[in-house]
Amino acid sequence: MQLERIEVSGFRGIKRLSLAFDELTTLIGENTWGKSSLLDALSVALPPTGEPYQFEMKDFHVDYSIAHPQSQHLQIVLSLVSNDKGEINAGRYRRLKPIWVKDPQEIDRIYYRISATRDGYEIKTKYAFLDIEGNPLSYTTPKSSPKS
Repeated sequence: MQLERIEVSGFRGIKRLSLAFDELTTLIGENTWGKSSLLDALSVALPPTGEPYQFEMKDFHVDYSIAHPQSQHLQIVLSLVSNDKGEINAGRYRRLKPIWVKDPQEIDRIYYRISATRDGYEIKTKYAFLDIEGNPLSYTTPKSSPKS
């Protein structure tokens, strides 16, 4: 499985970004162009601890050029693609089988969105796996079978 694309809107230093990844992707840019915010978005969406991230006020993009500078909504969407046709049947992906979707070219993908909306100082964070049209999939974590 490979991270193919990230789409970010309203997150920290990023107003809107859509970036495709190759096997090797290099980030180059001047200060304040969003490189660190992009890496933060990846670590928020794929936390090393496995604990779901809860957004805070500091996570919402601020645009000082408009009257109401702080965004009310933010989202990070990841697109992951299988490297070969049999990959989704591999044992390590067994628990993910319900969230794989086929695109029009019959390529298996996973779409994952973490988003937040703020109302004043109240922030609501949501997590969803998406279908090919961007609608949330119904998914519950499969229970592990007891070992004998």
